[in-house]
Amino acid sequence: MPLSVTTNVTVMADETRPFSIEHRQGVLYLTLDTPRCEVNIFNNAAARQLRDVLTTQDFATTRALVLQSGKEGSFVNGVGLLMAVSAQTPEAARDLSGEVRDAYQMLRDCPVPTIAAVRGNCYGCGVELALACDYRVAANTSVTHFYMTEVNDYLFLPIFEGTLRLPLLLGLERSADLLLWGQRWSAMQAQAYGLVDAVFDVDELAASTAVFAAKVVAQTAGRKPPTRRRPDVRDVAAIVDRQRRRIAQLPASYRPVYERTLELMARAVEAGEVTTQDRDDEILESGRSACAPMAKKALSFFFIRQVAHTLALGKARTDVPPLQVGFHGDTDALRELRADLTTHRVPATQVHRSVETLARHAGDATVCVVDGSLPTGEVARTGAHLLVLTPSTDEAAREHDGVVGFLHRPYASTGPALLELASTDRSPATTQRLYRYLTDAGFRVVVTRAGGGSALGHGLVAYFAPLVRFVHQGGAPSTIDASLRDFGVTKLPRVLLDHLDLRWLATALSASTGYEPADVARALGRLRALETASGSVDPRLVDGVCASLFAAASRWRARGTLRHPALADVALRELVDFPLQHGSLHTYMTRERLRAITGDPERLRPWVSEDDQEVVAVAATSRGAYA
Repeated sequence: MPLSVTTNVTVMADETRPFSIEHRQGVLYLTLDTPRCEVNIFNNAAARQLRDVLTTQDFATTRALVLQSGKEGSFVNGVGLLMAVSAQTPEAARDLSGEVRDAYQMLRDCPVPTIAAVRGNCYGCGVELALACDYRVAANTSVTHFYMTEVNDYLFLPIFEGTLRLPLLLGLERSADLLLWGQRWSAMQAQAYGLVDAVFDVDELAASTAVFAAKVVAQTAGRKPPTRRRPDVRDVAAIVDRQRRRIAQLPASYRPVYERTLELMARAVEAGEVTTQDRDDEILESGRSACAPMAKKALSFFFIRQVAHTLALGKARTDVPPLQVGFHGDTDALRELRADLTTHRVPATQVHRSVETLARHAGDATVCVVDGSLPTGEVARTGAHLLVLTPSTDEAAREHDGVVGFLHRPYASTGPALLELASTDRSPATTQRLYRYLTDAGFRVVVTRAGGGSALGHGLVAYFAPLVRFVHQGGAPSTIDASLRDFGVTKLPRVLLDHLDLRWLATALSASTGYEPADVARALGRLRALETASGSVDPRLVDGVCASLFAAASRWRARGTLRHPALADVALRELVDFPLQHGSLHTYMTRERLRAITGDPERLRPWVSEDDQEVVAVAATSRGAYA
């Protein structure tokens, strides 16, 4: 019997039916809340329930359908990734994704207008789920953003028609930014680019979505609206040419995945519709790419990141008062950070522009970000925990009763949004809340234990020291770029150097290598000036870089700075773009590889210090990091 919507009816979610169902004023609201999971996963249980609802619904009385989330920070984070991990053949990928693909298609074929109300992360197949709806609205909050993970993070093609439907909606060039190049769009950006139809204040999302649905029903008389498409057919050849030139700069092993994705995108735009052949080809290519060894290595990093996230977050409580954050100081770095944080609205957090307003909220949930000099007087009287923005974690500051941690931003605000949060262990609960807050504000955050300076700073020195030695000894910078790109690095040294404090880096590298600061600066200048990567490949140089990074990570663990290899692996992925195709530093530097590297004494000697060589040699006789 069809469900009636003449009166309000609520069906609560459970293990096998993760959608709760509510009918209000002729609109069917489906709220996804994956049980016992921090994020929403559109799994087979969700697919079956959605198909059941759409099959049994009485669309004579239901005039619209709203798909929304019951989790504050997640609309849908994915299921394609889990299927890709499980699939061992392309045929298995087709079979494993079948129920979800059928549910998406039923949503596209729904006879009444469908609306995706997006609050929280909308990743991968979550974007494709939103695309299956006729309209999309979003909450204007820092935890709401749109991101296609498949190609950029895991080196396989989407499987739920993302390569076909995004170009039809947004045009080829704009969709390439999302599909190929890993852009993360806020709700406002998604609206500006045509992915989202309206953006609402997060506190008004439910009421505003109801009003939006009522307007849609009035405009469409409750009938399916025509499909909206904006293909830029006239410019397809020129856009494809520009994208191919950019793809040519990627490591050779990555290019087939990017090329095939681009080909499917262009075909959809040229056809002006999703054809059966293109749909079948996307499924096939997604399965093939997901089963490739390179993608399996990249997929393994997802689980490493989850371990690191769990370690950083700990057992953070949710029944706590809002976090109160203020700022004190007038350095450029503090002003830039304050500007970044005050423009993001993070749930359960209030940002104060003045110490006076912060003082009204003194307590365990109050944090004041200060510059390198420890404050007294007005700030001290607030009783706030102090978070010191500085690359140094000197002993005096660590002994200060109020300091809970240090914040280090290795790259300028124009570069990667990466922060190191070095905890003094004075208030672990506050550190965990700061990690959550800064992550929700859009930063990649590495949590370390304070002591001995910035861990990420040491990581940068470990990365660049072999490169500086290579250039100083007469090596060609083009060989560095060619070798690292062949290894799978996409952000080459010259790209990173554009966002670093070169004076600090030259001084630190001088201390590490023993070279004069001026000589180091010249070597960095040659790396930065290089415009092509047409040199020869030297595997020994790659071994030297990996050995230097491995020695740094080993010291982090020995000192307790980063106590688990997953934390170090994530730190080095974010800091220097350790290649996805090798999984992570510690999964790549197996005991067998360490033995091969150290078996030839001359292999590392030119570019790696004797101390680092000794660390690597010891590790070659020990158990693996994840053993």
